[in-house]
Amino acid sequence: MQRYTFGDNPGYMEELAPIIAAPPEALSIDYFVGATALLRQGWGAAMIRAALAQLWPAYPRAPAVIVPVNAANTASWRVLERAGFARVAQGPLAPDNPVDDPHHYIYAIARPGALE
Repeated sequence: MQRYTFGDNPGYMEELAPIIAAPPEALSIDYFVGATALLRQGWGAAMIRAALAQLWPAYPRAPAVIVPVNAANTASWRVLERAGFARVAQGPLAPDNPVDDPHHYIYAIARPGALE
């Protein structure tokens, strides 16, 4: 798993701007669960929830974690949903793999207590 703030990646923040405003303090994550045989066993959601538990105290100014996911990558966006993320937007973004469709879903989870 890899994490970064949007402020550390201003080009990505600009690319997302037509779809969703990502504050510079907001975080994003990149993750890879593993081999197909390891999918659908709860490992991915548990890994993401554990990462969130460490990210919130490490980044006290981060209001949310925002993760764009290729819409065709069902396993990836479903694991975010199981970890507590909600789909908040969708739109075209440059895919990681140029043969993939540009349609992406944007998932987010707010800092616990931020909306209270």
